[in-house]
Amino acid sequence: MNKRTAVNDARDMPRVDELVPRTKPDWGKPENADKMKATWMGHASYLVEMPRDGPAPTSEKSTKDEGRGVTILFDPAWSKRCSPVQFAGSIRYQDAPATVDEIPEIDILCLSHNHYDHQDTNTLTAIYKRFSHRPPVLCVGLNGTDSLPSIIPRNRVVEMDWWEEREITVEGKGKVKVTCTPAQHMSKRGAFDTAKALWTSYAIKSLWFGGDTGYRHTESESHDPSANADLPHCPAFKQIGERLGPFSLGLIPIGAYEPRWFLSSVHCSPIESVRIFQEVKAKTALGIHWGTWHMAWEAVDEPPKLLKAAREALGVTEAQFGVPVLGETRAFEA
Repeated sequence: MNKRTAVNDARDMPRVDELVPRTKPDWGKPENADKMKATWMGHASYLVEMPRDGPAPTSEKSTKDEGRGVTILFDPAWSKRCSPVQFAGSIRYQDAPATVDEIPEIDILCLSHNHYDHQDTNTLTAIYKRFSHRPPVLCVGLNGTDSLPSIIPRNRVVEMDWWEEREITVEGKGKVKVTCTPAQHMSKRGAFDTAKALWTSYAIKSLWFGGDTGYRHTESESHDPSANADLPHCPAFKQIGERLGPFSLGLIPIGAYEPRWFLSSVHCSPIESVRIFQEVKAKTALGIHWGTWHMAWEAVDEPPKLLKAAREALGVTEAQFGVPVLGETRAFEA
């Protein structure tokens, strides 16, 4: 841990409930059955429920999962530490808002890449133990199967290349098309597998999940919108918007960006997050990839503050690109 991170931890940890407020998830109100519902589960993890096909069950014996639309879980990483082991590494300062036993039944699980803050073996194992009667379909990038826990049935794993599409049918709920889209990042699970598995983002119906991505490389620490404007940036976001947009909702990373000379290639800053929002043609967006672990130099509450400044600089409103409470469910047009 560097000195700057240690100082931030000492300042922020006692105030974490103020800096990253949380609520118990309700997974969305029944009257929003025709909407897409998204619940922030911490860091980059989101639980998204697509609109239901047909009327809800009316039987008194209906379970909490009956009548739900196709439910998709992105990058679940709910362990205490962001690390290969649970006795060392970055410790979580805000717990996930619900346990695996409390979430609705998951139909599809999407992993953006295999870093430990996105592919968490403990969480994946718990999910596939709970839903062993009907294991979720798991989408990963090319060569992403090898690092998965053995409990996950390999016949339920779908490896995808960028721009590849798969239609997934969920019995009793309908079909969704999952498109694997590019990102500017990397993969690494151990000492000898750097970039051997593909890192991705995903487009599903009117949703785009950014996962973990950079925008351009820069060594400038400036967050002014005019800074670095002459530098080239990743063209993938504009391509995603042109080929698959517009999207009702983008889930876009806003944190873990300092120092820029080291992290800008793989993690976007809030001003870049807003530019990505504009390029993918999202109508609304929610910030992800912050508020869980101290993975970089910035303070816990800096990403939302810089996002506010970035919105104002680029003419985007809070209603268009906001930051929810941890565990909060918001509804969007599908």
